[in-house]
Amino acid sequence: MRFLTLIFLAFVALFADEFKVNVDGNIAALRNLDGRIYAGLDNGKLYEYDVTNKELKEIYRLPKVESYFDGMVDSKVIDVDKIGDKFGIVYDGDFMSKKFGVLENGKFTEYPLPMTGIKKVFFLDENTVILMTIATDVLYYDLGSQKAIDHTKFTEAAMNGNVIFDRARNLLVSTCEGGVLFYFDVKTKKVLREQHIHKDNIFYVAMDGDRILTGSQDKTAYYENGDFKTYFDAGFIVYSVALTPGYGAYTIMDGIQLFDANGNKLRTFKHNREILNNMTFAGDYLVGAGYDKEIFFWSYK
Repeated sequence: MRFLTLIFLAFVALFADEFKVNVDGNIAALRNLDGRIYAGLDNGKLYEYDVTNKELKEIYRLPKVESYFDGMVDSKVIDVDKIGDKFGIVYDGDFMSKKFGVLENGKFTEYPLPMTGIKKVFFLDENTVILMTIATDVLYYDLGSQKAIDHTKFTEAAMNGNVIFDRARNLLVSTCEGGVLFYFDVKTKKVLREQHIHKDNIFYVAMDGDRILTGSQDKTAYYENGDFKTYFDAGFIVYSVALTPGYGAYTIMDGIQLFDANGNKLRTFKHNREILNNMTFAGDYLVGAGYDKEIFFWSYK
């Protein structure tokens, strides 16, 4: 595994409470895993950013793949998850096929899949991963036998946004067509709740304990904290949202709106660059990225 520290790629902005980190490919996936930011790029690279030490490392680069018209081209990281020292990666294979592999201690192993269209990966435990398709198929895959050990679907609707997984609660929350959220118990394989929230598609969902925040094409963000429920009028399509203890955030036309756990609006972060379609909190920072080569950090406390 190449742990190359790329300090020269990090660009620090002029403002003390805001900075950005540059990478060398467009960001296709952005995850906060174990308190560090992982960015999967459209050139097949996976980066790790340590928010505390402000260090950027290249973790791995996928091999080139064959295309229909351009010969050998870069692969693309579609999604990534992590448990211990294992990284699960969904990526583009030959001719745009979707592949899955595990990176551990510098060794990358590709696993055969029984179906196409894989979009999301989550570790259920060290030996089992959950793979999801855009058609909301849920595939339980055993790494030891390299076989799918179970398969289910919790709706006929297509996934049209992101999916989140709380491993401690065995809870998967998925956005679907028509403004609906599905809460799915991966152990019992039962739908716990089907929540009709928005008038149009949900692009993003975030969860922090019992708190839920969604962003929709209907230009609203829905926030739920126990018995307290509200809609924020964003005035623009809400492409991404994020939650952390005590705070939440959602995108607006020219930036990001920060609010507290009670739904009170706090400050607004200005952002006039690429649309932020990925957002999370890490440490003292709100982190966001669009499909370009910049990861933005805003100090929110």
